[in-house]
Amino acid sequence: MRGKILLFLFVCIGVVLASTGGATGAAPSDSASVVITGHVPLWIYDVHVVDVTCDAVEIVWKTNGKSISRVGYDTESRPVFEDYSFQASGDIFQLVYEHTVLIEDLTPDETYYFRVLSVMDRDEAAVSDEYQFTTPEKEDSDNNCWRWRWRHCRGWAWDWGWEGDCSK
Repeated sequence: MRGKILLFLFVCIGVVLASTGGATGAAPSDSASVVITGHVPLWIYDVHVVDVTCDAVEIVWKTNGKSISRVGYDTESRPVFEDYSFQASGDIFQLVYEHTVLIEDLTPDETYYFRVLSVMDRDEAAVSDEYQFTTPEKEDSDNNCWRWRWRHCRGWAWDWGWEGDCSK
């Protein structure tokens, strides 16, 4: 009896393998192919402020798809991106996964609210939650100065900027 059960199982397994293409993965000739397609929406993550000075800030984030970079900002909280009084952009001709936007000409000792926007094409965009940062006060002591600094703004480059304590 035990032998008949094993033979039955082997025959059933053989029929299943033969009808599905067996171990080779070949599709049986009388079956239809199935194509699964889908769309993953654009999403934003890892939003943070990298460098805050008394008059500038660098905001960075990542997306799961190549897209352009925009930041909407204001001194008051806004419910939607379009309501912000000011906007800044990264390179609008370059689609990237890792975004960097430099905002300049800010007021010292001011709290700013912002959202980031990434646009893949006309039909695909994502907007972040609202974040905030505060610019520090501008100090007038002799220990503060303008100096050359190494920064990332559309690529790493030297620029002339406010760097705080010159004694460091």
